[in-house]
Amino acid sequence: MSKVFGPASPKQKMILESKAQILIIGGAAGCLSKDHEVLTPSGWIKISEWSGQDILQYDKATGEAKFIPPLEFVKLPCEKLTRIEGNGICQELSDEHTVLFKEDYHTPPKTQLFSQIAETHKNSSGGWEGKFITTFNYSGAGLDLDDETIRERVLCGEITEDYYNCSRHQLDVIMDAIISQGGMYTSSNKSTADFIQFVVSCFDYESSLKKTGSEYIVNVNVNGESLKALNDKEKVALKEFIPTDGFKYCFVTQTGFFVTRLEDCVVVTGNSGKSYLLQLMPLAYVDDPQTACIMFRRTTPQLTGAGGLFDTAKSIYLQLDKEWKPKFREKALEAIFPSGAKVLWRHMEYENNKLDHQGLQYTFIGFDEGRTVCSL
Repeated sequence: MSKVFGPASPKQKMILESKAQILIIGGAAGCLSKDHEVLTPSGWIKISEWSGQDILQYDKATGEAKFIPPLEFVKLPCEKLTRIEGNGICQELSDEHTVLFKEDYHTPPKTQLFSQIAETHKNSSGGWEGKFITTFNYSGAGLDLDDETIRERVLCGEITEDYYNCSRHQLDVIMDAIISQGGMYTSSNKSTADFIQFVVSCFDYESSLKKTGSEYIVNVNVNGESLKALNDKEKVALKEFIPTDGFKYCFVTQTGFFVTRLEDCVVVTGNSGKSYLLQLMPLAYVDDPQTACIMFRRTTPQLTGAGGLFDTAKSIYLQLDKEWKPKFREKALEAIFPSGAKVLWRHMEYENNKLDHQGLQYTFIGFDEGRTVCSL
């Protein structure tokens, strides 16, 4: 087996080194603890209490966030999660969780399994060097209110849940009002403070939300760091624990990423890691110039969308050393490795699509979400 890209956990090692000719990878889709919150059009709710609302989903390619329905809600038994707390970060994640991060403000986002991050953070004296994304670009349909009315109501704390539908211009008005008060907003109402924190997260500013006595205080630092690192001021400790309810939670989203919060620390997070693992498997064969691997998903948009198989593969393969790094053919949905090996991505939406591959030879065939693909 090529040592191009190593497994991230004992389970992945077992799968990647398996000699089975047919291998089904299932389960392990949950990512977060029950106390993580997700943002709905009416405010934050615990992920464990979600009941069909739209959630704020994040587009990795554009940085934009929108309230749209998730494709699926996942709740699975769980024996272990890991808590991250410090440097403005608070998360409780499973090993197979997909983390979205940046190396700096000028590079595009990347993804990595949390188990890999935890291993690097543990074994490096300086810790893992990636930075968590805590802000996003959002614009709602807008409220039927003039700028002065919005400003006055915000400064008086007269905020209702429909304010989450503010347009970008109206968010600018609110942000200017907050900054005019010295970048600090105080309220005795947690829902009001939650909305103000949301507004700040729509801009590339550093913020915090804390309770002091009976007051909730949102602080804005326009010169601060909105990207949060595990090794910023100190190396953050990672602590494993058993979830009190015995479960982990996640969504399958249309974009592959969504906005979450734990103990008032906002972060953009990803789906589970099954698709990630599937993209690792062809790397066992890419040193052979005769290799031709193919990946199937039911529809082309599921292949090419943000967080889809092709996007996931690029985030992995472009991190390879130069001697292994492939060239991507975007229109053809192909990766050509220096050896000549190929990995292809194709849809299988209709029964007769299988005829497109009749008589062809493939080294490896992978199906993502096989239950959605027509019978072959």
